[in-house]
Amino acid sequence: SIEGDSLVISYLREKTSYIKEGVENSPAGQKGWNGKSYIIKDGKFKTGFLNRILKHLEPFTVEVELIDHIPAIKYDSYYDSFEHMMRDYQRNIVEKCLNSKLGIVKAATNAGKSYPIQSIAKTCESCGVITLIVVHNQLIYNQLKKSLSSHTEVGYIEATKMFLAPVTIAMEATLFNRYTKVDAIFEYLQNVQCLLIDEVHRAGGNRYQKVINGMPNLVMKIGFSGTPLDGSQESALNVEGTFGDILVDITNQEMI
Repeated sequence: SIEGDSLVISYLREKTSYIKEGVENSPAGQKGWNGKSYIIKDGKFKTGFLNRILKHLEPFTVEVELIDHIPAIKYDSYYDSFEHMMRDYQRNIVEKCLNSKLGIVKAATNAGKSYPIQSIAKTCESCGVITLIVVHNQLIYNQLKKSLSSHTEVGYIEATKMFLAPVTIAMEATLFNRYTKVDAIFEYLQNVQCLLIDEVHRAGGNRYQKVINGMPNLVMKIGFSGTPLDGSQESALNVEGTFGDILVDITNQEMI
């Protein structure tokens, strides 16, 4: 939330406003609404928009005090005991993610995201942080579940069975379908502290946002995607508001 000079807050509210796409055919649009919408509502905004808002303050001489109520994850070293050593860019991903509380890793499908995801999850587990990994692709789900099982006891949420653990993996569609129907899953989500999402550009949809909003104790939210802000305007804003800026942008040059 924002507290301070009302004129400054009004200025920021206007500077971060946007015209919502596709309103002309909506009931409100037909009544004359031009689609103007606001990131800042009632003095509050999603954490992921913080840097966007701070940039609008750069031209001014104002004192900004940031009060962070979310505890940092304290770790001595990150997990790197895989059958193949992580490459430098993969270690960079892990370090930046663990030292941030939210962010996006822009990395294509062939960028070797599996090891960083596993490393972050295992490091969080060693710190007592409950971690949920959500993927879209069945093949990725199977590979990640099998690989992680070599390093820890992995929980899973599947269509007909589940096992909930400090590190749990789920397919997004299964999670959508089961989290409001199975009390144990709903309660588990209440305690999840670290959320790792593959193909995070999909997380801007309403169903995904509803699930994420059902995790009130998150201290870390990290998304992975080669096209993180693709999709509709509303979806891209939801992804940014939930996960923040791009922390790491893996280029083809780094993967050589």
